Amino acid sequence: GLAAFAVICGMAGYFALGVLVPTTDASMQYRLLLAMLKAGPVALLGVWTLVAGNCARPAKGSHVPVSVPLAGVGLLLGCLGDTALELQRQAMPKLFLAGLGFFLLSHVAYVAAFASDSRVGFLRTPRAAVGFIFYSSVAAALLSIMLPLKEPELTAPVIVYASTIGVMGVLSVAWWPSRSESLADGGRRSYLLGVFGAAFFLLSDSILAYNKFVDPIPHAHTLTMATYYAAQGLIAMAALSRLADAQQKSKDE
Repeated sequence: GLAAFAVICGMAGYFALGVLVPTTDASMQYRLLLAMLKAGPVALLGVWTLVAGNCARPAKGSHVPVSVPLAGVGLLLGCLGDTALELQRQAMPKLFLAGLGFFLLSHVAYVAAFASDSRVGFLRTPRAAVGFIFYSSVAAALLSIMLPLKEPELTAPVIVYASTIGVMGVLSVAWWPSRSESLADGGRRSYLLGVFGAAFFLLSDSILAYNKFVDPIPHAHTLTMATYYAAQGLIAMAALSRLADAQQKSKDE
């Protein structure tokens, strides 16, 4: 409860200060404050997830799902990406590539998290085909609109990043709890949270990319951040739900 309240306060503070005071006339100290407020909620989610996984006491013979610490690492890397992109947005344009790099590593952690919970043969399921068609189509359409980029040196990093988030989306859709679990079980809840988290990430990054590389979108930053916070929150909730489900199973056994 307290951690959730702190996350909400951080998001509200960032949106309020970012709108009320023009950053073009702000001091560097104020810009750093905005960067910390922007990254703070995601940092709290990352620490919260890692601490929950570390403090979990699974029954003998069971273990904390690997996806939980991996999600925590992904959240903390996203926090570093937040900081770099916020400073880039305000006064340091060269930090865009650093922010992209941190988010690329964050998505690699999420890819590993989804893959660690997947069962053998999951990529041969119809869900995997649906996920692949959807994410590859969206990524291809967005890249076809954006390319060639106004900044050619960013072409390769952007393509790699788009491919990675596509893989994350496919894995989020492809994974599904075993048939022995009922619809009410935490495994299904964790699955749905992860699916929507990945989808919101795709939406957030699409808005950001279109606004930066194609045409300005009204209120683009607000839309990007709202969908981004939703994505990170859902992924954190998916990891915590996965942990709770694993603990409940160990008790039942």
